[in-house]
Amino acid sequence: MDLVPLLGGCDLLHHLLPVSRVTSRDRFAAVNATETQRYCAFCGLPVPPGISFGRTEPTQELEYCCSGCRTVERADAEQGRAAKNLLRIGLAIFFTMNVMVFSMALWSQSVYPEDPASAQLAHALRNVFRWANLLFSLPVLWLLGRPILLCVHQSIRNRSITTDLLIVIGVTSAFAYSSISVIRGTGHIYFEVGCMVLVFVSLGRWLEANGKLRAGESLDRMAKLLPETVRLLQSTGGFQDVPRQKVRTGDVLRVLAGQRIPLDGTIVAGEGQIDQQMVTGESHFVVNKVGDTVYGGTLNIDGDLQVQVSAENGQETLSRMINLIRTARGKKGRQEQLADLVATWFVPADCVVALWEGWQQ
Repeated sequence: MDLVPLLGGCDLLHHLLPVSRVTSRDRFAAVNATETQRYCAFCGLPVPPGISFGRTEPTQELEYCCSGCRTVERADAEQGRAAKNLLRIGLAIFFTMNVMVFSMALWSQSVYPEDPASAQLAHALRNVFRWANLLFSLPVLWLLGRPILLCVHQSIRNRSITTDLLIVIGVTSAFAYSSISVIRGTGHIYFEVGCMVLVFVSLGRWLEANGKLRAGESLDRMAKLLPETVRLLQSTGGFQDVPRQKVRTGDVLRVLAGQRIPLDGTIVAGEGQIDQQMVTGESHFVVNKVGDTVYGGTLNIDGDLQVQVSAENGQETLSRMINLIRTARGKKGRQEQLADLVATWFVPADCVVALWEGWQQ
């Protein structure tokens, strides 16, 4: 099966694709400084557009597509710090569970009749539970609310509005109203609502960001299958090790048994079995001989082959497969684009409706 026509014509994003977290951060910062489309410094996917107001200038600052990427990227900056980020979410869940327990105790007063003999003690306990809700919710606000607030700050500096702003407004309003009610000693409290919103949003985005990271690492491992050096046939008849980047179309390479074929080409000498399941999906080794086409990244099992290159570095089948997958990851379907459009207009519409209702009351 010839895969070249199938993979031809795909957009090449190789210059944007991360090989390591440190180099990719600088690379995406440089790209964002020159391109109107901005890319996440962690996963490499496009930053979702919001409702822009005014002129948006390119920036060299690191940008993230969501608070999950921002949190995981910072925890992944050094080896072993991913566990620290998981501990942050675990602590927030622990405090949120305590908030829910105290809230359920406060809700019970609406279900069970109050005993006049213990009314004074019950009132004192309810005040203690209200203050406990306030104290236990503050760590959740700091641990999980800060990354989302940073995303909102980034979007405002870029003169755009995202759904993170709606989350920040809702959670801040719930905490502010509840804190005032606790201090005054009367009124409803909604600490559990703000905590649960932060936990579910942060946990979902953390899982999503880790999924993006694993997908990117899998593609990076595929790219590393191509050897860095190749044996190039010289005009004198001998072979010399040279970097793969220096190979041009028409050059002849020697591939020994147990080595991976570095570039697409045609066998001009030798015969052997080749494991090409990563390209074609075939589970059995395929016998290739002179005149047969071979693909870069496939494994030479037992032959001593000489391959005439038909595709230079970056144009071989494996690289185009990787670029095709990355391009697909970076694009959104019609339904996703419609959801983004609705979400961007939902934020200001929701704020207008809330202000109107507040004004009417």
